Amino acid sequence: MEKRESNIDYEFLLRCLQSPADNELQQALTSWLQQASENSRIWQELTTLWELSGTAVAWDGIDVTGATKRFSDRLAQLHGYTMPFFRLRWLYLTAAACLVMIMVAIGFWPAKRQYQSAQWVTKATQENIDSVLLPDHSKVYLNRYAVIRYPIAFGASATREMTLDTGEAFFEVAGNPTQAFIVHSGNATVRVLGTSFNMRVSKANVVVTVVSGKVLLQGAGNQGMVLDAGWEGLLDPGVDTIGKRKADPNISAWKTGRLIFQDAAITTVFRELSRYYRRSIIYVNPKPIKLTSSFNVREEKLEDVLELLSAVLGDISYEYRGDTIYVRHRKIKI
Repeated sequence: MEKRESNIDYEFLLRCLQSPADNELQQALTSWLQQASENSRIWQELTTLWELSGTAVAWDGIDVTGATKRFSDRLAQLHGYTMPFFRLRWLYLTAAACLVMIMVAIGFWPAKRQYQSAQWVTKATQENIDSVLLPDHSKVYLNRYAVIRYPIAFGASATREMTLDTGEAFFEVAGNPTQAFIVHSGNATVRVLGTSFNMRVSKANVVVTVVSGKVLLQGAGNQGMVLDAGWEGLLDPGVDTIGKRKADPNISAWKTGRLIFQDAAITTVFRELSRYYRRSIIYVNPKPIKLTSSFNVREEKLEDVLELLSAVLGDISYEYRGDTIYVRHRKIKI
């Protein structure tokens, strides 16, 4: 058998599969794929194994050490490559989805085992924005301090269900008319078949903003409300009521890295800047002023954006006190 190159970083490739929204990783992957035609073949094989994991069923009592050794031997046969044992074991312990993928790939799936319901994975973010590739290849982008729980396999179930415990997430749902995609959060339930939407969970309410397609937002004791693209629903969990309003155009700015203002009230601009930059901005003496043209922000420093606004509006000035920024019109002192 012809030996393949032995310097393949499989750990890197698996990270690429798990993090489709990591631009740096995906750019590195593109560069690696362009280096040799053999790389594309290896990537296709790993992608196929990953896709197979979506129909797998997890069970307790997996022999991690034995499975790791078998997978290492299998890779050696396929690629002429021996992955360091400790690196494979680390992959098993830190990526449950990869574990299922590996078990399916090597054919080590005992028919006589007592199968159990799919195991669940918890993904939590801290001071970072991250993403998750679900077993059905739906993508979930997690804002800072978000917690989501999902099964490592959906299998033949009639639904694809998960829970957003807290925080904010953007969902790009893979279309599947036979498996409804359902997100739970406390009393709130969002049901879709194939769409993209943003969901923000707080103690005060649950806000669902539809970017494409339609979703059904339901509470614990109501029939719910269908939301079309461009609209958002607000569920008050205390009284189990749902309100509806036009979508905030900057609801997913945390994901896109871009704010867009078109004929926006200056109070709205400062509120969105405060949320986007995570800085307290207090507009001391607000005026009913609107921007008369479009105003876009994309990864600029907050100080530069404020100076630009000052130049546009003329009489705006700022005072910085610790992490708080006070905004005033120059004729009135703080």
